[in-house]
Amino acid sequence: MTHSENMETKTYNTIPIAFAANHRFVPYFAACFQSLIDHCSNDYYYDVILLHTDVIQEDQVLLLNMAASRPNVSLRFCDVEPLIRSYKLRANGHISVETYFRFLIQEILPEYDKVLYLDCDLIINADVAELYYTDVEGYLLAAARDPEFLGHLNGADTKIQHYIVSELRMRKPENYFQAGVILFNEKEMRKEHTLEQWLTLASKPFLYNDQDVLNIYCEGRVRFLDMSWNLLTDCDHTRISHVISHAPEEIQKAYFAARNDPKIIHYAGYRKPWQKPTEDMADYFWSAMRCTPFYETALYNMSSFSAEEMYKSKSLFWRAGRRMKRFIQGRRKPNAI
Repeated sequence: MTHSENMETKTYNTIPIAFAANHRFVPYFAACFQSLIDHCSNDYYYDVILLHTDVIQEDQVLLLNMAASRPNVSLRFCDVEPLIRSYKLRANGHISVETYFRFLIQEILPEYDKVLYLDCDLIINADVAELYYTDVEGYLLAAARDPEFLGHLNGADTKIQHYIVSELRMRKPENYFQAGVILFNEKEMRKEHTLEQWLTLASKPFLYNDQDVLNIYCEGRVRFLDMSWNLLTDCDHTRISHVISHAPEEIQKAYFAARNDPKIIHYAGYRKPWQKPTEDMADYFWSAMRCTPFYETALYNMSSFSAEEMYKSKSLFWRAGRRMKRFIQGRRKPNAI
């Protein structure tokens, strides 16, 4: 584990915060890290740990320099490859295997009984110390309910609804939470399952990966946070109209209230603001991104993504045109003699 040089003797109340990312995701973690720095209080010490397997030294140095002017913010890097190599961890869709690294916290950070875990595809808009001091005594974790999941549960997607009922089999699926922002009571998590047991459970196939695992095995021991601490954006400008609009009325009210004062903005989903700058609440992301040493990299990646999408679009139209041409030719009949 590599420590930043400013890991001096702590005279602050410490806030441990864990993230997980791969090399490809470093620029977007940087924007998240910048937003955290921008909202830190001088009253606390923020011990930030990035769990990874492949973040290169050059990028580590750039990230460390971002916090160089803040003596109460440190960044550490922990290569977790030795801990996960014997497990078959698979992720679905746009989600990467790093999503499972949150289970490792209880072993990697034995000095802490409580740790805040944050996904990297989010922007922090408030001091997370307020969130950290949420009382989780007697709970396994604290998290916000998932309005998208509850929209599906209420019929937005009947296939997902069937999966929820037949596969998850939660006693109260209406209490399903979103796992991108979690305050772990690691003292209780260690009692509940060993790291080996958690990773064995996570090795089973689930639609929403580790999020399903946590919801199944932590059910009944979750303290629910206000959705403003994990505000899901309107991914591709369809999440609200197509899914959240199906959620129960009280969930919709809580969601729209959170949109008025978001404390953490979460770009969960297949479309990200670094792919399309017109995404919902993308201005928060780009405001933070501009202050990082990875801004030009993010711009380059976005242009590459746009070019790839354009190529796919042109290929789609070309294939459609070819099929139409063959269809028309097939319908033509030879002239009668």
